[in-house]
Amino acid sequence: MNLSGSGSLKKQRDSAIYNLILVAITGLLFHSCAPVTELPIEILQPARVTFPDNAEKIQFINRSYYLRNDTVLGYKKTITEEEFNILDTALNNHFFKGLIEGMNSSPLFDLGYPEVLNERRYDTSNFLAPLSFGQLNRYRENNGCDLLISLDYYHVQDTTELKLDYETFWYEATEQVITLTAWRVYDVNALSLLDEYIQMDTVYWFVTQDNLDDLARELPPLLHTFREAAYRNGSQYSLRISPGWYDTERYIYHSGSKELRKAGKKALAGNWEEAAVEWERLTDTIYKPKIRAKAYTNLAVNAEISDDISRALEYANRSYSLKSENYILEYINILLLRELNQEMLLKQLPPESDPIRDALKGIR
Repeated sequence: MNLSGSGSLKKQRDSAIYNLILVAITGLLFHSCAPVTELPIEILQPARVTFPDNAEKIQFINRSYYLRNDTVLGYKKTITEEEFNILDTALNNHFFKGLIEGMNSSPLFDLGYPEVLNERRYDTSNFLAPLSFGQLNRYRENNGCDLLISLDYYHVQDTTELKLDYETFWYEATEQVITLTAWRVYDVNALSLLDEYIQMDTVYWFVTQDNLDDLARELPPLLHTFREAAYRNGSQYSLRISPGWYDTERYIYHSGSKELRKAGKKALAGNWEEAAVEWERLTDTIYKPKIRAKAYTNLAVNAEISDDISRALEYANRSYSLKSENYILEYINILLLRELNQEMLLKQLPPESDPIRDALKGIR
């Protein structure tokens, strides 16, 4: 099924420097013979868009086009006007639900459940044109808002692929929902456009059964897939305009000496302070450079987990000076990027978020 209005927009792409570095570091690590343990961690990433300091009230608005049933293309099943309207309503509600809940999960916002103004359109005049100065000024006067976040357009397409596995003779089905949304963020006080972005996302569901009847029952209902896909699309856009937590991983050395093994066990048990004492001891010059380099690397990870990036960089550089591992060099690059991100986060987070801001400054 295709749900969309007419017209097209140029796709935008963000750089993925951090992800590329992480892929590189993982590849280098596991292609070396270094026995390590993977540790899941959370890091706070800055938003791509920085809101002005005087922005207090945010108004959400839906300016997307009402769609007609006859604009649905490539959908073989019959769909009534009522069913079409239910899908359209569910999609729009969940675009905003994902966006608002995503923003609420950030340390920058506590929005509660704000109202979304419904100003959807049937006309195609000035298709996808941004709001004018006069329109923004009216929102400022009538709504008293500082920022305006607008959904201007959406497109959704779902496909289902069926196939038979000739080795097992089981049927397989893949449901795919592609969502595309066009968002704009306005600084109402400055009567200016802060962000203009196309958010694209794809969600998959995979089921397998030995007969077609059970296979059809296993596939999620269309309304469920559309809701989930729309929610995820909105949530993904929230990460662009609000600082968010990301799951990633780091690695510590746990072999090479009995002391490293002992400290590694303590770290994995959550006793990081005790482990750090052991690693500090292993940096003494009485130990081999290889052991000292591993200890410094582990200390760097420990410091990073505490958001003390400057100290983590110091330890990582010491490790690299002792043993020039490509893995450590890539880790240094990650830390340098995180250091830049911290500077941006300090500009984005409000002054009252003292615990987070202190951590970002390297206060343990």
